[in-house]
Amino acid sequence: MLNHLESERIAHKHSVSHSAYTAFKRLIHTIIMATAVALAVGLFLMYQQYQTHWVDVQTAQPGTSISNQYSKILQPALVAQDTVQLARLITIALEEPAVISLSVFNAQGVYIAPLPRVDSVVALARERDVAPSSHVEKILDDNGKVIGYLNVNIDTEVVLSSPLTLRQQLWLIISAVIVLALIVGVYITRGFYKFRPWIIRVFQS
Repeated sequence: MLNHLESERIAHKHSVSHSAYTAFKRLIHTIIMATAVALAVGLFLMYQQYQTHWVDVQTAQPGTSISNQYSKILQPALVAQDTVQLARLITIALEEPAVISLSVFNAQGVYIAPLPRVDSVVALARERDVAPSSHVEKILDDNGKVIGYLNVNIDTEVVLSSPLTLRQQLWLIISAVIVLALIVGVYITRGFYKFRPWIIRVFQS
């Protein structure tokens, strides 16, 4: 009789221990899944912000540099109001692969050159898979007075061609790291299941 009661007590103890282990395992799995979902959503949002910021940074510097350079080159012709020379200089500037179009305006914002008037950035964006970036630079005389404005539309695809190549190499490295992490994860999982009986015994003791 006593042996029977003792057996029932031990069986009940083992049942409670196993139930505790099962509940603990489910809790861990739930926490891991919730963390994974939260990380996935967070990474997606961060990637979206990074993508926008990366494009802005990569296109801002070349566009600013080009518009600043040509505002100084065009300044003498604008001071002399020589539209022929302005058109000639703009034609030379358009030989730059990254430059789609240049537009010159006077101090009041009235369009001057080149003629015929170039398409707006909105029209240019419709013609391309990637919208061009637009940069406006003041044209100053020798006294620092604003005598006009230069609008430069930059081909985003041309500007990003080299950075995108480097970025593809970065993604290749990241992919290799992910594959390596998966392989390590598989072996860690196998190790966990090998030690699983020992873990169960620890919880049951």
